[in-house]
Amino acid sequence: MISSLIILFTINIPIFIVALILFSGIIITRSIYFTKKYLPLIKTSQEYNIEYSGILNDAVLNFTSLKVYSAVDNFSHTLKKKREEANVYRNEASKREFTYGAIANLIYLIVFAILLVYAIKLYSNNLMSLGNFVFFINAMVSLKASSTDFTWSYIKIGEILVRLKNSYELLYEDYNYDDDYKDEIVVNKGQINFDNVNFKYTNNYVLKNFNLEIKSQEKVGIIGVSGSGKTTLVNLLFKFYNPESGRILIDGQDIADYSTKSIYKVLTYVPQETILMHASILDNIKIAKMDASYDEIVKACKRAELHDFIETLPQKYETIVGERGIKLSGGQRQRIALARIFLKDAKIVIFDEATSSLDNNTEFKIQQNINKYFKKETIICIAHRLSTLKEMDYIVVMDNGFIIDVGTPKEIIPKYDKVDFKSET
Repeated sequence: MISSLIILFTINIPIFIVALILFSGIIITRSIYFTKKYLPLIKTSQEYNIEYSGILNDAVLNFTSLKVYSAVDNFSHTLKKKREEANVYRNEASKREFTYGAIANLIYLIVFAILLVYAIKLYSNNLMSLGNFVFFINAMVSLKASSTDFTWSYIKIGEILVRLKNSYELLYEDYNYDDDYKDEIVVNKGQINFDNVNFKYTNNYVLKNFNLEIKSQEKVGIIGVSGSGKTTLVNLLFKFYNPESGRILIDGQDIADYSTKSIYKVLTYVPQETILMHASILDNIKIAKMDASYDEIVKACKRAELHDFIETLPQKYETIVGERGIKLSGGQRQRIALARIFLKDAKIVIFDEATSSLDNNTEFKIQQNINKYFKKETIICIAHRLSTLKEMDYIVVMDNGFIIDVGTPKEIIPKYDKVDFKSET
């Protein structure tokens, strides 16, 4: 820019003065315009994008829970809304930038045309050489390109701030479930049958000709070392994976014949590690039942031995738990997950080390509440500690994808009391 202005200064002072005023004016006004009109919109758009990224991050980390509680559609809607709000401001910013750019270009063309006519007159009157005339045109074109590049730095900043991957499609594509066309399963009893199920993740079978019958309203404990196939049973039951062969039946109905969404409606699940959304305690519990009333949520929290703790917080149920629930202890996060299962009315309830993060006193109270409030539900409890399963009707011991023992707690607990089920061998 400076070299181009110097060239114009050596060619003709009036042309230099007009060019200096033109391009200085464009740069200064464009910078002010961007600062006042453009960048605030980009900033607002970025704020919505940050919210969007936080929700997306939480949703991906909690994707299993969202699917289980059939809350994917709700969070997909939230993601869409945040993205659309960000795009509204981004589009408005683009419109303003385009409008200003069009006006600036029009002014440049008008001034350049006037200067060109003036330069032609100078050349025709032998007051400007052909070489200077060519230099004049090149300098004006160079100034235009340089000033545009200079002011585009503001636009580039805005572009970088709002440039995020559209990975949110994972959550709200129309094809999240490829079996929505199937019928909805209807479950009245909650009986589960694994019928000659074979399954492998890679080369080795995790389950081989596996058979297990869990009758309606039974409380069944499943125990085994890591890698014995306990969690695989849950993954197959929720249709996260499909068995290579064999059938999984609920009330005599093969789950492969029914839509995944309807399966989630009759199952509920408490994982070993609970990762919460960056939202309020209320919203984190509500994903289990989006239309739940406040009173229903309070009742669920009382059953999960969580209500008294929430009442000690300044904002109570509106307390934000932080990203991944970082503001809460492991036990408090686990009780939120337990509150979800008390809130959701499901025929089959699955616990995967659900009380492992709780102290003995709280675990005992919750076990009492589970026995008290889940009388008509089928319960599957996966555990590493035998003491967790002492209230079960019977315990299934697994190893390498096979059932190696079945019995009541009084039979199994003394028999395997000294076995370290947390080890992998």
